[in-house]
Amino acid sequence: MAIIVSSCSSIIEHGIVDAILHKSGTIIFLIIGGLFFTIFRSGIFVIEKTSNNNIIDTIRKHPMKAEDYATRLDIPYTSKLNFDRNAFQILKARIQISSNVENYRILHVHTLDEQRILIFTELSFIDYDITITGKPEDIDKKSYHNFLVQYTSSEEFKIYSNLYSNSIEKFQKEEFYKSLLTIQLS
Repeated sequence: MAIIVSSCSSIIEHGIVDAILHKSGTIIFLIIGGLFFTIFRSGIFVIEKTSNNNIIDTIRKHPMKAEDYATRLDIPYTSKLNFDRNAFQILKARIQISSNVENYRILHVHTLDEQRILIFTELSFIDYDITITGKPEDIDKKSYHNFLVQYTSSEEFKIYSNLYSNSIEKFQKEEFYKSLLTIQLS
C-alpha cells in the first residue's frame, strides 16, 4: 500500500511541476515573442526613416536624381479634372512655404518642373498596438510618405505615391491628398 501511495504522490507532484513549467514556458515564450516583435518593428522604422532621409539628402546634393525617384512613385491616388492652372500654382506655392499639411510634417519639397513637385512627409500618429510587455496600448508612431503632385496639360490634378503595404498606409495616403486639396481651397 505504501508503494501505491508513494507512486501516486510522485505522479501528482510531477503533474503539478509539469503544469507549472508549461505555464512558465508559455509566459516566457510570449514575452520573448513580444520582445522580438517590438525589436523587429523598431528596426523597420529605423530603416524607413534612414532610407527616406538618404533619398532627401541625395536629391538635395544631386537634383537630377529626383527624376529617377519620381518614376518610382507610380501608383495614382487621386485625379481631379478641370483643375485650374492658377489654383495649381497657388497650391504649389503654399506647399513650398508650409511646414506641414494638417498632420503631415513636410520634410522636403522638390520642384521637378512647372507641372510636377515631389513632397516628402512624416506623419505622427497613435496606433493601438501590442507593446513590449505583450499588452495592447496606444503607441506613438511615425510613418513616412512621399508624393508626386502633377498638373497635366489637360487641366488634370494628380497625386502619385508608392504602393501601400497595409490598410493603415492606404488611409494615411488618402488623408494626405484630401488635406492637400483643403490647402488649395483655403
